Amino acid sequence: MSTSKKIRILLLITVPVIAGAIAVANTTGIKKWLDRQPETSSVAEEATNKKDAAQVALMNEMLSWLKPFDTTNTSYYLNGLLTALDKTDSANAMIDVAYTVCKNGKQFYLQMGKTETINNDEHYFFVDHAAQKMMLAKAKEVVQSPGLPVNELYDYIHSEGFVFTKETGNNRLSTIIMQNPNHISYKELSVQYDSVSRQVKKIFMRQADVTDPMNADKEKWITLVVKDWNDDPDASQYLSIHKFVQKKQDEWVIAPAYHEYELINQ
Repeated sequence: MSTSKKIRILLLITVPVIAGAIAVANTTGIKKWLDRQPETSSVAEEATNKKDAAQVALMNEMLSWLKPFDTTNTSYYLNGLLTALDKTDSANAMIDVAYTVCKNGKQFYLQMGKTETINNDEHYFFVDHAAQKMMLAKAKEVVQSPGLPVNELYDYIHSEGFVFTKETGNNRLSTIIMQNPNHISYKELSVQYDSVSRQVKKIFMRQADVTDPMNADKEKWITLVVKDWNDDPDASQYLSIHKFVQKKQDEWVIAPAYHEYELINQ
């Protein structure tokens, strides 16, 4: 497994939330991890003896805050703001774009800016409000990825030079940071949370450019600000396509409210 894939597995814990923006799903990498042969007892014992207890505690705390965003979580609602900056292409940056996700088993709703996507048991539907276009197709299969092998993460992270730190301000917000400014791929992952409400408020990722990894002017920054979270949402209000299109005489037609839109039926 390559260095970038090892670190990517940790970062993939946030993929269900921002997959539409960065498209870094890596099921193959996870399978390779799970198929890896166990270490011999002597090697495992040696690695255990070298673990830094404080670093392990911070890693576990970060993972506990990120657990609701794991791929094994099949039901949640999130509303927030997404910022995605590619420093080599500032003209196409996304700044505080409206971002909503509602997931119910293998069904999901995603709003990102002026686009909405619905994948329910029967249909896959996409609408671009800026272009006034809609697309309707058969439901797409969503593969539920396995959870992460948390107990094995520390050895990988430590070997790549990442260090965990924690910042606590005068307010109720605290931030756990995993970073290595000299890493050739992923530079930083941080999670900010509210210690009173016990909710994640912000997730930040900083990634290097593969062609020039030490150049800060070519980095990619992704920030998700979480405004609202619900572990048990009413998914029905998000998963229906009928406010956009309606079926009449076995033919799908655009709902009156969107009569100026174009429908592509696949």
